[in-house]
Amino acid sequence: MRKLLIFLILVFFYAIPASGETVKIETLLDQMISAYGGEENLKKLNTYRQEWSLTAAMSGEKGFDSRSVALPDRLRVELVYFAHNEIRILNGDGGLKIYNRTQKKKVQSPGLDAMKLQRMRLYHPLTLKERLHNSSLTQKEGFHVIILSEKELITEYYINPSTFMIEKVVGLIQAGGMSMEFKTLYSDFRKVDGVVLPHKEVKFAGATNTAVLTLKKIELLKMHDVKLFELK
Repeated sequence: MRKLLIFLILVFFYAIPASGETVKIETLLDQMISAYGGEENLKKLNTYRQEWSLTAAMSGEKGFDSRSVALPDRLRVELVYFAHNEIRILNGDGGLKIYNRTQKKKVQSPGLDAMKLQRMRLYHPLTLKERLHNSSLTQKEGFHVIILSEKELITEYYINPSTFMIEKVVGLIQAGGMSMEFKTLYSDFRKVDGVVLPHKEVKFAGATNTAVLTLKKIELLKMHDVKLFELK
């Protein structure tokens, strides 16, 4: 009986470090890079174009979301609905919105910060690895969470500890003593040309579900036409 008790104590003692072991952020990112398809395949996500079908959660209005992405600093999003459309362009620290392809408006904060958070949520594991000096790692809700800070903007990446996929991204804007949280949930992960991508997004502003998107097409590109990102 005494030997059995000692055995159980030893099993318990050595099991605790295995289950509660501190994960290093560098190790986690390497695991994520491997899970997403490896470093060479992830580089394909530096420059790409996507087309998503979109359903506005509150109105039920349907449309399309076309994204031209050139990480780490440029993003163009075209939102097309039946009666209106909007283009959002982010190039470095500058932003522009174009309504119905004619009305142009330079974007200022907090709207500009929201666009920057949208760009940050598209960072893949290689992009995150390049930003280790601005990152920390914690645990929340059963996820590994990488917290990235860029020029006073905070984005949290929730990583499934079993699959190493980013399943949720939360961005926070603070302005005038108020704060707003933007959240995107990712699912339906599939491999495209060697790299794993989510094919479904569910977006929230605060606690309100704003849109549900389904990926219809992706083009992995060598480069974009630079005119796509002009702020004029």
